[in-house]
Amino acid sequence: MGLSAAIATIAAVTTAGSIQPSFGAETGDVPRTGDELIEALTALLPEDVGITGSEGEGLDSFPHPYASLQVEDGAGGASIDLGMYRWATDDWRADSGCAVWEPAPAEDGVTCEETELPDGSVLSLVTWEYDEEGIPEEGIEPWSARSWDVYLEGPGGSGLDEPGGRSVSLSLYKDFTESGDPDSYEPPVDIDELAEIVQAPVWQEVLDAADEQYGPPEDWSEEPSSDIPADELRATFRELAPEGLEITDGEDDEPGWATLTIDDGNGPAQIDITAWDAEGALAEGEIEAWGEGGEIVDEVSVEPLQSTVELEVDIDAEVEVHEGGFEIGEGEAGAEPGEGPDCETEVLEDGTEIVSCTWEATGEDDPVALWWAEVYYPDGSSLDITQTDDTGDNTAPLSLEELTDIATADEWQALLG
Repeated sequence: MGLSAAIATIAAVTTAGSIQPSFGAETGDVPRTGDELIEALTALLPEDVGITGSEGEGLDSFPHPYASLQVEDGAGGASIDLGMYRWATDDWRADSGCAVWEPAPAEDGVTCEETELPDGSVLSLVTWEYDEEGIPEEGIEPWSARSWDVYLEGPGGSGLDEPGGRSVSLSLYKDFTESGDPDSYEPPVDIDELAEIVQAPVWQEVLDAADEQYGPPEDWSEEPSSDIPADELRATFRELAPEGLEITDGEDDEPGWATLTIDDGNGPAQIDITAWDAEGALAEGEIEAWGEGGEIVDEVSVEPLQSTVELEVDIDAEVEVHEGGFEIGEGEAGAEPGEGPDCETEVLEDGTEIVSCTWEATGEDDPVALWWAEVYYPDGSSLDITQTDDTGDNTAPLSLEELTDIATADEWQALLG
């Protein structure tokens, strides 16, 4: 059955009253643990679907419950994943439906069709085709997979105009990298069956229970990094910029952040300025631990530094000791283009740390080049000024030295103080 036919069929059938897992029907209780969620999901699957593995986390330990099943499909197995999520918003429709997936074109292997159900909620059916040929000489292996995803999204309660949003998602994922033919594959639970399951009343009962246990979802909008008005940040940059630049203000007006466009007559570049006050920094004695992909994975407590400092550096790096501090370079080669930033760090006698970086563009597929200077003051406040050029030629109005000179000017610390 095609996507359009599946949506039309599901929208026309009043499944809300007919689909109910045995867990809720027999006990009248809402599934609150991971095991109970797995039982509820399993009861809604077609009877001939075999389960080979499962995991889940319920409201007893997590405000966004989920369940994951490994199922038999006669071709190595597939996975089915259920998730329930609540978010703070004044307009849940803005974050729902196929608009979320745009502008992903169909030729990239993504399709999405949505319909508004009789109760006003939005049902979206999304299919993904992942096919990567791989680049063996670069260690990138080929990869092939398919995914069938269904989303049921609505308001944060029984009324369409109630604040907040809710989402129940259900997906079936199949990896074809090692074996199997995506074109002839028939999933053990097809997309219209997934859509019926996602509309089961039990999931809304779980979300109701989440509201009762954890309260309404919090507004995750970020606090300003500092209370410095954007126009003051722009004015300070203008004061410090070298002569001969045409400088145009950005339209942002958020405290702690400002943008400008600069042009030296050979092409423009964007400037982003972000200032953090001391209150926005990590508490003393904590550092952020980073994963291999660059994501923050934890905050780690450390002992305050005493009279000695131990640094682990590349033995090929250039270490320059000078009046006012020391500097750790990246060596003669630095980072290869496209491999990551090429940075130098300088620590002054008063503890101020200055990090200056370039990240070169590598061509048409990656035309963006970045230059940035970060300044970390002893009181915990900091400043970041980034220059971005998207022409691919790795040139910009400001050199890294000029950008660093601007970022290290005393005027910024006076603003943050």
